[in-house]
Parts: sequence; C-alpha cells; structure tokens
Amino acid sequence: MFGQTIPNDLSDAVVTKDPVNVDKAPITVSLNRFALWTDHPLQGGPLKGVQIGGGVRYTGASWGDEGNTFRVEGATALDALVAYNYENYRLALNVTNLADTRYVASCYASFGCFYADVRKVVAKLTYRW
Repeated sequence: MFGQTIPNDLSDAVVTKDPVNVDKAPITVSLNRFALWTDHPLQGGPLKGVQIGGGVRYTGASWGDEGNTFRVEGATALDALVAYNYENYRLALNVTNLADTRYVASCYASFGCFYADVRKVVAKLTYRW
C-alpha cells in the first residue's frame, strides 16, 4: 500500500496498470454500501436496564471477475441486539443476519464465489470496574 494513491470513493476505482483490464472496476469492491443502526436503553419501569437495538446493512453489487463480465448482486441483512445492564454487569445477545438470508458475498472468478455468513448469535457477559 505504500506509495499508492487510494481513492476516497472506491466505487469509482478502476484498474490502471494491467493492460488487459485497464479501466475495469476491481473485483469484490461493492459499488454501494449502506448501514443503519439504532438502539434504545429502557430507563424506567420493570424493564429498566434492558436495551434493544436493530440495524440494516446493504452491500451493493460488485464485479465477479477482473474482466467485469459478470456481477455479484447486492444483498441486505438485518441485525439485532438485546442486552441487560445491571450495575457493572452487561449481558448482551447480538444476532447478525437475523433473517438468515443466503446470498453470494463475493466472487474471484466464475468458479470462485463465496456465500456470506449465515445467521450468527453471540452472547457476551461483561463486567466493568
């Protein structure tokens, strides 16, 4: 990476030094990305200390090979959080790809494609002092 200029907007990135693929977009670089997350801690009543949250992630289409002959379609995934905070303790349950959407995340050629992660559930207990 040293000595290279990296564009701020990768969706406009193109190959410049490979004579076969000059002016082609690099593979695995999505043309658009968007993520939105929100969470809300409940601060009163019987559910005091509970925190709920959710988000949506969108990854746009990308090229599947260096010649830009086929595209990998974009996809959307949902994420969620439920946590309980009590004094210095926090118990959190995070779920990524909540709907267990199956989609191709990237390709390196027509025979080398990879699926995105399936639904993942992670529980975490934290103590802060």
